Amino acid sequence: MLESIEKELREWFVGSQKIVIAGIGNPIRQDDYVGLKIVEGLHGNVSKNVLLLECETVPESYLSDIEEFKPTHVLLIDAAFLGLKPAEASLVEVHPAGAGGAIGIGLDSQRAAQQGALGIAQPQVTLVAGIGFQYQRAIFRVKTGIP
Repeated sequence: MLESIEKELREWFVGSQKIVIAGIGNPIRQDDYVGLKIVEGLHGNVSKNVLLLECETVPESYLSDIEEFKPTHVLLIDAAFLGLKPAEASLVEVHPAGAGGAIGIGLDSQRAAQQGALGIAQPQVTLVAGIGFQYQRAIFRVKTGIP
């Protein structure tokens, strides 16, 4: 599954000109931190046409930054309960903010040509800082699929 996420991301980014990648999560809730960890690892490894945002638990607070950047693609990265094995990743549908725990920030569909969310399956949420070892490979695979 992880190998296919690299391909899926590359295909999703075809035609992208300006990209926003927003990492979502809570650094004190162990595996929930994976979205932030991926974005942290991308700093210095993406072009100037990519805006990286470390949103923690308030991605909606970054809407003005996203709008000002005028992206063609917006990718949200967050841990999610997907029914997959821990650390497996899947591109999932974006939902408005507050829609039943779904990934989303309520970005108006007219403001970005393409919006997606990358969910990283998490088995549990614990109040422990850091990230589980099984997520290190997922982080590498996802970073490899981002231009």
